[in-house]
Amino acid sequence: RGSGGRKGAAGAAAGGATSKGVWSEHVDKGSGKTYYYNSVTKASVWTKPQELMSPPEIKVVMTDWKEYNAPDGRKYYNNAKTGVTQWTRPPEMDGAVAAAPVAETAPVVKEAPAAQPAVEPAGNGKRAAVEEKEEEEEEEVRRPTKKEKKIKEVVPDLPAPKYDTKEEAVQAFRELLEDKVSSHKLQWVDAMAILQLDVRFKAVKSLGEKKNLYQNYIAKKARDFVDAERIRKKGAKEGFLELLNESDFVDHKARYRDVSEKLNLDPRFAALDSDRERGDMFEDFVMGLEKKEKERLKLNRADNLAAFRNLLEETDTINARTRWGEAKTLLKEDERYQSLEGDDKYRLENFDDYVQGLIAKEAEQKEMERERKKAIEKAQRTAFTELLGEMEVKGILTLKSTYKEAKETDEAKTETRWEEMMAQSKSKTQDLVEDFILELQKKFQANRTTLKEAYKAAEKLDITTCGLEAFGAALKSHPGADAISDLHIKMFHEELVKLAEEELAKKEKKKLLRVKELKKLLDKYIGREKITLESSFEEAEAACGERSAWKEVSSSDRTAAFASAMATLKKEEAQASGESRSRSRSRSRSRSGERHRRRSRSGERRRDDSPLRRK
Repeated sequence: RGSGGRKGAAGAAAGGATSKGVWSEHVDKGSGKTYYYNSVTKASVWTKPQELMSPPEIKVVMTDWKEYNAPDGRKYYNNAKTGVTQWTRPPEMDGAVAAAPVAETAPVVKEAPAAQPAVEPAGNGKRAAVEEKEEEEEEEVRRPTKKEKKIKEVVPDLPAPKYDTKEEAVQAFRELLEDKVSSHKLQWVDAMAILQLDVRFKAVKSLGEKKNLYQNYIAKKARDFVDAERIRKKGAKEGFLELLNESDFVDHKARYRDVSEKLNLDPRFAALDSDRERGDMFEDFVMGLEKKEKERLKLNRADNLAAFRNLLEETDTINARTRWGEAKTLLKEDERYQSLEGDDKYRLENFDDYVQGLIAKEAEQKEMERERKKAIEKAQRTAFTELLGEMEVKGILTLKSTYKEAKETDEAKTETRWEEMMAQSKSKTQDLVEDFILELQKKFQANRTTLKEAYKAAEKLDITTCGLEAFGAALKSHPGADAISDLHIKMFHEELVKLAEEELAKKEKKKLLRVKELKKLLDKYIGREKITLESSFEEAEAACGERSAWKEVSSSDRTAAFASAMATLKKEEAQASGESRSRSRSRSRSRSGERHRRRSRSGERRRDDSPLRRK
């Protein structure tokens, strides 16, 4: 971007920019983008030079992976060495601040303010020069693979064609692809060996853009290939069906293995890709012919079959459970049975249809009977539900009642509606009672919302000290709560008391855990001799004051824990001192006993040596 060099020097001097060596960093006020100025070459560039990069950024630049912007704004990543392209950011680029992505469309340098060393475009010619410079820099960042280098070494240096617009250049490159690339399976590296022999290969400057255009072309060519294959296969199937229709030797009895040699003489036979596909289509075609043949035979036998059907209907001994062998014995002497000449399969088919009709009729009658029974049972359930409502009004059923209690009431023992429901189903009776009680509980839950709002409104109401009577009076003063039953208010009071007790228990448990942690901390510091028997509470606080186990405990608990730790330490030291004295006395007694034993043995030897003893 040497065109901005002269202004860049002035901007670098006045801009208050970050600099390192010959490079300095600036911000374009027009676009908000960061650019970099070289005080030696007088050039401004958008790409951050390595002299200003951090180690993580240098890692990103040096890796074979590069970041690109797709036309829809998403980022994707390409490995220049392996040719792999993916949406997921590679692990090699993780853990680092990504450098400016290499865009498929190079950033256009906008006009910069006078105080900044930005590039000032001067017409289309200068903009084209800027874009060409950007593409060259992008080429320098991307390192070609070994195979690409080898291809470049053997390709002659062809003159680069000139185009008025970028669109004309891209179109020329696309026409090159149309002329040279005939297969959608050709890889980019292999295609380069062919494409670089044509001057149109240099129509697009950026290798990344060439590769992107090539991949788009290959993707379109692959789609076209799939569409063409689909059309070809469809035409092959249609031609094969035409061949079967035209072949007189293919009838409803034909087999594929018998006629395949004759069909193979026609090119439409080989148009299908696999013999299995030909066999499947042949079987489907023959099955269609068999179906048509059956329809033709049925049409000729329609009158005889109708007469045979009348015979079946007139025979009272034939019902839905009669088998064909039994029916055949009953009907074989009748003229209408004998009129159906040939195979018994036509008689059997008609017989099966007739029996299926009888089965369907019986099923319909059973369904009607089930519907009638359902209506009776529904009426009984409705009457039973009304009975439960009456029991609620009388106070016999409440939301705390159980089915066992309801079953022992006088209504359960005397009411006809209860007896009818029990006769219908004992389990359904229990379900209805339990569902009714559940509805009562749901009513309480609905009232509970109003009671909760009333309890929140009564700010000075302490559930731990307030009795039930005062609690109910306070809640009923709230709008909407005055119509709620005393039982619901009592249940709500009991629920709040239970929650308060649970919360108090949780706090106490948490307090005990914190005191336990403080004791562990004191024991730890005593073990490290940061706290000794001579230490005061203030010294212990100075040692432990910054630890969370000390801060989270109240002052009284700290004092008690410290006193307990000191008492334990004092007891342990006293015990250790006693044990030491005991061990000392034991050793003294052991030494004294040993001396006594030695003197005793010495005396015995002297007595043995005496003259009287020798006589």
